[in-house]
Amino acid sequence: MGRRKEKREVGQTSATREMMETQEKSEIDQMVDHVKKMIERCLMLHMNKKQTVETLWKEEKVQCAFTETVWEGLQHDNPDFFPVYHLRLLLKEQIAVFNMLLEKQANSMGKNLSIWNCFT
Repeated sequence: MGRRKEKREVGQTSATREMMETQEKSEIDQMVDHVKKMIERCLMLHMNKKQTVETLWKEEKVQCAFTETVWEGLQHDNPDFFPVYHLRLLLKEQIAVFNMLLEKQANSMGKNLSIWNCFT
């Protein structure tokens, strides 16, 4: 009888272990999916990787290394998207710098190029 009880306990322990591993995998998959969705939102806001990592840490308390790992997985899964996305980020940055320089030039010439002045 002692051996049957031991076998039953071992069987229950391994079944319990498998169930816990399955549950842990499910929780990890859910976390990965959540972080992917958050990264996608950041991409729609034209954030770079650093900004995304910082935002997810501040707002969702997602560990930076975890966000970076998910980001790298997305890059691996979408090799055509990210090079184009990075070019768009560079273009956005260049436009911002151009607009800043244009405003400085206008101010130095004594002119205000604000859109709101067009309506007054």
